[in-house]
Amino acid sequence: MNANAKEGRQDPLGLWEYFALAAGFVLLWLLLNRYALGGPNSSDITWYYHVGANNLKETFILNRYFHIFLQKFFVGTQADPIQGLQFFWSFLLAATALTLYLGARLLSPTSGPWNGILALLLFFSLPAIREISGIPYVDVTAMLMLSALLLVYVVSANFNHEKHFLLLLFGCLLFLGFKTKETVLPGAIMVFGFGLSGGRIGWRLWAKKLLWVCFGVLTGLAVLTILNALFLQDPLFGLRPEDIGSYMGSYFSNTRMALDSSTNASWMEGFFL
Repeated sequence: MNANAKEGRQDPLGLWEYFALAAGFVLLWLLLNRYALGGPNSSDITWYYHVGANNLKETFILNRYFHIFLQKFFVGTQADPIQGLQFFWSFLLAATALTLYLGARLLSPTSGPWNGILALLLFFSLPAIREISGIPYVDVTAMLMLSALLLVYVVSANFNHEKHFLLLLFGCLLFLGFKTKETVLPGAIMVFGFGLSGGRIGWRLWAKKLLWVCFGVLTGLAVLTILNALFLQDPLFGLRPEDIGSYMGSYFSNTRMALDSSTNASWMEGFFL
C-alpha cells in the first residue's frame, strides 16, 4: 500500500491527457445535448422544476434539494425550460463519464488510458443509459454524486488517505449526495477504507481520518445552508426538527422497495442491506 501510495503521488496523467479529457468532456456534453433527446419528462421532474423555479419549500422532498438547486442553475442558463432540462441531463452524463474514466485511470499505478476507455465502454453499454436519454431524473444526479465519491476515494487512496482536503471533500460530497437522494448514502461504507494499512484497519488512525470526513459533512451542511438562504430565504429549511419530522412522517414512512403492500422492506433498509 505504501509503495503504491508513493508512486501515486507522481501525477500519472500527462498534459496531453488533461487536454484530451477537457475537450472530450465538452464535446460529449454538446453532442448529448444536441442528439440524445428524450422525454416525455415524468411528473417528478416537472414537480422538481416547479419547486426550483418558484423557490418553494416542500418537506415531502426534503432530500432532493441539492438536485433541485443544481438543476435550477442549468435551467436558468437556457431560454426554454425544456432545453434547460436537456442541458442539465447532458452535463450529468458527461460529468459522470469523466469521473468514471478518471476513477478507472487512477485505480492503480499500472492503470492506463485503456482502463479508462474500457470503463466508458461498459458504462455506455448499459441499457439504462438509453432508457434515461434526455430525462434528468434525480437518480442521474445521484449517479454523478456517487461516481464523484468513488473518484475522490480512489485519488485519496493514491495518497494513502493522508490528504485532509480529500477527506473533507469526501464528507462534503457524501452529505450533498444524501441531499440529492437517499440512495447515495450507502456509499458511506467507503469510509472504512480510510483506516486501511497493510491490509488491516488501524482503528486509531481511522478515527482521526473519520474526524476530517465529519468536518467535510459539516462543510456540505454549510453549502446547503448558503443555498437555502440564496434561493429560499430560509437558511435552516430542512434542518429544523419539525421539517425533518414532517418528512419522516410523509415521504419517508411511505417508501417501500416494491408496490406490493405485503412488502415491509423500507427504502433505506433495502439499499443498505
